[in-house]
Amino acid sequence: MELVIPQVLGDAVLFREITSFQAGLPFRVASYLRQHSALLARAGRWSSGALPRLAVLRDDAETLAALWALTRETVYYREMPVLSFAGIDADVAAHGRPACLAWLHGALPRGCRAGLMAAAALAGNAAVVEWLARHCPRCASNVDADTVGAVAARGFAAVLRALHALSPDAFDARLLVESARHGHLAALQFLHGQFHSDSQSQSQNECQRAMHAAAAAGQLNAVQYLHSACGARSAANGHLAVVEFLHAHRSEGCTAYAMDRAAANGHLDVLSFLQRHRREGCSPWALADAAENGHLAVVQFLHAHALGQDWDDSALYRAARRGHLDVVTYLCEATTVTDRIFDARRGAESFAHHDVVRFLNQRILLLLEQRELEQRARLRRRRGAKAKKKRK
Repeated sequence: MELVIPQVLGDAVLFREITSFQAGLPFRVASYLRQHSALLARAGRWSSGALPRLAVLRDDAETLAALWALTRETVYYREMPVLSFAGIDADVAAHGRPACLAWLHGALPRGCRAGLMAAAALAGNAAVVEWLARHCPRCASNVDADTVGAVAARGFAAVLRALHALSPDAFDARLLVESARHGHLAALQFLHGQFHSDSQSQSQNECQRAMHAAAAAGQLNAVQYLHSACGARSAANGHLAVVEFLHAHRSEGCTAYAMDRAAANGHLDVLSFLQRHRREGCSPWALADAAENGHLAVVQFLHAHALGQDWDDSALYRAARRGHLDVVTYLCEATTVTDRIFDARRGAESFAHHDVVRFLNQRILLLLEQRELEQRARLRRRRGAKAKKKRK
């Protein structure tokens, strides 16, 4: 008998056949459940499908595949509640990450179901949404306005970004109202960024409705943001009367963005008003954007008030690239020309702005001549200093 036991236990095929009749989970699986039980407890589910869900929560695709293989071996394991895969697609949509999702999508017959994209989006799982958008055309085609609206109401900004990249036609300005009503500031900022360049009609009406909805719901952060955004939009679009009204009736809400956009769009009257009456100032982008768009009067105004001068070189390059000879001429005459003038010439050459190239060639010759004169002067001073030292 003592000789038989080692032979039985040492035969892997026979040992596996014997243990297949034993109740319970294999030791490795039971150990896995005990080891990570705290994670499962936090997720609030211990009974049906606990083990597959635990693997999903840990993004453990290898264990998930092993559990699936185990349920395929015998009816006993397949009917064990703790090994149930019945709700695995919903678990992956809500909690999964790309590794488990990739396995689910390829292994299970129902891995790609019609509502998987919507379930992931409504759960706020941006990683799953992005994976499905890249790897599953069927799921990617199932983005509708109702799903987008529900995501906006829940404030999942990262999911909104992923859905917008996938299906921008499912978005409209009415989503601003839902985000504002619930006070989801990150989602509101993203949505406003998508619609702020729209024409006045629907976009502005929805912006006003969003502000009213936020105010009615007591969402102070959303109200403050929308007021600020409206002020910046008015400045960007050159609505001086609106800017003056907001300044007279509100002490907060204006940002450097207002001056930046007014400068970029060439609204000198708005820019002048903001410079006189507001302390927010502007960023260096104001000068660079104004130069790129050919707004010479704005560039001159910014220089006269020492605004954005740290970006003189960038402004010169961008003006040259766009062929604005008058702006290029002014910047070369009003600022200290550096080696970035060579970049500006390359930018003008790449877009065939020949008049700008000719002008910059002349300025480059002057720059080189000036540097040669300065070098000679330094050499003369150095020689004079040496001669003086020898005489002593």
